[in-house]
Amino acid sequence: MSKNHHRGGLPWLFNPFEIKFSAYSGSGKTTLICRLINEMHEDFDIAYAKSDAHRFEMDKPRKDTHQAQLAGAQAVVINNLEARAKLEKRPANEIWRSLNLLEYDIVFVEGYKNHTQSPRILLVNEKMLEEIADRDLENVIAFVGPAQDRPQELPEAIPYLHRDNIPAIKKLILATWEARIPKTKGLVLVGGKSRRMGEDKASMKFSTQSMARQAYDLLKEKCDEVYLSVRDLHQEVPADCQGLPLITDKFIDLGPTGGILSAFKNDSTSAWLVMGCDLPLVNSEALAKLCDGRNAQRYATCFKSQYDGMPEPLFAIYEPKAQNRFYQFLATNRQCPRKVLLNSSIALIEQGDYNYLDNANTPEDALRIKEELIQG
Repeated sequence: MSKNHHRGGLPWLFNPFEIKFSAYSGSGKTTLICRLINEMHEDFDIAYAKSDAHRFEMDKPRKDTHQAQLAGAQAVVINNLEARAKLEKRPANEIWRSLNLLEYDIVFVEGYKNHTQSPRILLVNEKMLEEIADRDLENVIAFVGPAQDRPQELPEAIPYLHRDNIPAIKKLILATWEARIPKTKGLVLVGGKSRRMGEDKASMKFSTQSMARQAYDLLKEKCDEVYLSVRDLHQEVPADCQGLPLITDKFIDLGPTGGILSAFKNDSTSAWLVMGCDLPLVNSEALAKLCDGRNAQRYATCFKSQYDGMPEPLFAIYEPKAQNRFYQFLATNRQCPRKVLLNSSIALIEQGDYNYLDNANTPEDALRIKEELIQG
């Protein structure tokens, strides 16, 4: 981790997967960024952010939004079926800025010269080469320039690429992001009150183990650390789960959302592989399919329900930036995790022929699933 991370604030401006482009004005930053966007936009949802030291205008005189601004509106918004735009008469503070572009896979950043914490590509020309020894090179992942051969003035520890070698620049960027994918911890939700079942679902057995222990052992196949999510320290856990690590709810009466956010309170830098304790058909094959389909640049990765085509929130991988999304929804009194997923950028995986997500919510569900397991 860069030592800059400890100077306060986030190690990124807009998105954990961002690349900052630095250089003098007129050095070709925007041209390079546009070429990379053209090369990568079919595989990624890309955003571009620029800091402009000069006065800028996005609205045209005599347009309705311009008239509203002249009348005193502090913000104007315009939408159509394909796009939206917002212009506010206020500067972007750090909190607004860090939430603004999280929904995108990647962000290319131009400007913001005082922020050196994100990975940076430094465009070099003859003028900059004279000052390279005096520049802050922390987090510079590559020099890019017009010279065919590497200029002698550049430090050997940092690679040099020709500005027309777009495939090589793209490969370097992807490798940089691959190294930044956070590790995954596991969370088994056992804090529900099982009202429809009439007995504790976590303690029910479809094999020799309780459902909670079965889920715990399954997640251990992919996660070094796995926790049981409980309502409070007074909640009893199944006998075969005694001594397992627990995370107690820090958010009361929020259901699964409270458990997920409490896990992020425990560790906000890891992704969380969340599993409900009422999914007896989830097996190693399903777990491998979920992990293989993970897209760490989205808010979450989950399966599509075979019943209604909607995302299944209780067997999913939530990336660190998902916690911000949950808080945004809670601020508008929306606490259903499925609603969060439905309105967010996620990776959605098809289950295939086998319904892993058939859950046991009622005694009738449990009896049917037990019969299915007996029949193989």
